[in-house]
Amino acid sequence: MGPFSQIFANLESMNTAVSNALIESAKAYPDKSFIGKFTTRFLLSEIQGQMGCLAHHINAAVDKIDEEEAQQRPDVCQAAVTNTSVRGGRMKRKMHSFGQQTSLDASQQAMRHGLSLEVDRLSELINKLENKVKFDVIDEEEVEVGKEHSVILVSRKFQVKAEREFRSNLKSYVAATSLADGCFHLAIRTISETNTFVVYEIWASSEDLNRHFSSDTSKSFMHGNIDCMEQPEEYHKMAVPEVFEHKKETQVFVLQSALNVSPPHINFIDYIKIRLKRPLQIPD
Repeated sequence: MGPFSQIFANLESMNTAVSNALIESAKAYPDKSFIGKFTTRFLLSEIQGQMGCLAHHINAAVDKIDEEEAQQRPDVCQAAVTNTSVRGGRMKRKMHSFGQQTSLDASQQAMRHGLSLEVDRLSELINKLENKVKFDVIDEEEVEVGKEHSVILVSRKFQVKAEREFRSNLKSYVAATSLADGCFHLAIRTISETNTFVVYEIWASSEDLNRHFSSDTSKSFMHGNIDCMEQPEEYHKMAVPEVFEHKKETQVFVLQSALNVSPPHINFIDYIKIRLKRPLQIPD
């Protein structure tokens, strides 16, 4: 029998192994978890595919041998099949193999169709997410040298220990500074449950701010705060364009709710006055 003896020997052990696996799977399948059931179905389907592949190769080899034999012995004619309901053993095996292959093809087509539907669903979900969140590109403004006009925004933070004395100095400072040339706006904020004050100032230019620092009002305010402060003053300033673009759809500066309008250009000073809209009051 040559190499076929090993095949027949292995067929018996394979039949025993397949029977034992099917019996054990039939008993344990109902009590398995979702993953366990899926694994069982996957393994059985894989075994079925492997065995179908082997049968396909064997049938192809047998067909090739029959064709060569028919060419070498043309005098031997195959008997006509008069009763189609009665088929030989190899015919039955070929029909069974073809049925298995057709079943596998249908199963693969159904799987591909299901995967295609899932991909389409995920693609639709991604499109919804992309269309839901829109990020606006920041516009780049180009200005000519010498024609750009900026205002100076100043932030001064004071952490005091003598609150009453500091409030008195601050009140005098605000009253005098609000009348100074180049001062567009003043605002004061206090942090609750602390002795922290933040003073915001808007100046028309750096020259006006420097002139203010050299004035008697500023010097008197800083000198009067020496004994009132827990730590040195925190001072920050920033130059910003006096006029900036405002797009209604972005609502970056939340101006529509405050102004109830959406003009093409908003003055930065008006914006700061809106954001720091707490009345300028310094309690005694």
